[in-house]
Amino acid sequence: MVQLNQLFHKRTNWSIVFIPMVLTGIGILSIASSTAGSSFDNSVFKQAAWLGISLLAMFSVSLIPTELLRKWSNWIVLIAWFTCFLPKIPGFSLPNAPGGAMRWVRLGPLTFQPSELLFTAVVLKASDMFTKKNHYSRFVKLCVAGVLILVVAFPLLLQPDMGSTVVASACIMGVFVESVDIVLPLILGGTLSIPIIIGMISMAGYRKARLAAFLDPWKDPQGKGFQIIQGLIAFANGGLLGQGLGYGFQKLNYLPAAYTDYIFAAIAEELGFIGAAFVLLLFLMWFLQLFRAYLRVHIKDKFRGTLIWGIAFSVLFSLLINLAGVTKFIPLTGIAVPFITYGGTSLVSTWMKVGILLRLESDSWQVKQNEQNK
Repeated sequence: MVQLNQLFHKRTNWSIVFIPMVLTGIGILSIASSTAGSSFDNSVFKQAAWLGISLLAMFSVSLIPTELLRKWSNWIVLIAWFTCFLPKIPGFSLPNAPGGAMRWVRLGPLTFQPSELLFTAVVLKASDMFTKKNHYSRFVKLCVAGVLILVVAFPLLLQPDMGSTVVASACIMGVFVESVDIVLPLILGGTLSIPIIIGMISMAGYRKARLAAFLDPWKDPQGKGFQIIQGLIAFANGGLLGQGLGYGFQKLNYLPAAYTDYIFAAIAEELGFIGAAFVLLLFLMWFLQLFRAYLRVHIKDKFRGTLIWGIAFSVLFSLLINLAGVTKFIPLTGIAVPFITYGGTSLVSTWMKVGILLRLESDSWQVKQNEQNK
């Protein structure tokens, strides 16, 4: 029987897998609590089944050599990009959002959200593009990043899915910032995105209504502002120690999407500030482990270092977008909390990222060992 130390470096840091397992466990407990006694009370069993599939996907991806992933990056991003058109094709589409948005694909009994797969694919491709040895100027590379963002955004805006467009674009710019520059893209990107976002909001009635509810949820407390208000009440109910697991009030038909978009608010209500802070501390510990791997490898192997950075950034940005939405810093976008939110596509795609990171963590020790042997 093949041992793990024959597949991975003996110094591989397995907390990269263990910490997400704890986070996923917390998510399953919260899903169980939020759906108990409702018509969704089988969701916890579905999520547990998806976890099994996710772990299998994670382990399978971790066995793929990093150089092979780089070699396949064109095909990976093309396949992920084309699948984002499927929601607009009759027979595959599954309408599920205001304004007739189509973001999900139905394949027989299964449904999945292709944008989740695209996030990882664009990070892989951007890492490959921006770390190749060439003599292109920073301006040319910035233009390339802009074209890549437009190409990636096209199928997402057709759905339309503004939240996923923002995440995918941010992932590309996050990779660019690490590998090429840091000031110029932030200034240009931030400046150019303002009129684009305003224009997109003005063209869709449901986005206008969502923005109005965000700015003043109390203007329509039983309608558009209901979810925002109930989410804030959930945080307030939690206090320091929480109501106790299974004893939250807001899940009792007060807080919509308590096990999806607002799962962090549900956790805060039942486990309090201490529980919510513990969840964020776990994420922080995980990112610190990834940063250590990044520091080991980024100078000697630019591609591997940038890929670690990009994947970690994609998880961090999704987390921050969700937290900012449920705490009313920004309008809610529908982006999931990594590892925790209910949903098979999000769970599988995020665990696939863990698989890539596990391979990169093992590679980082091999790179360091090779350097020491010289």
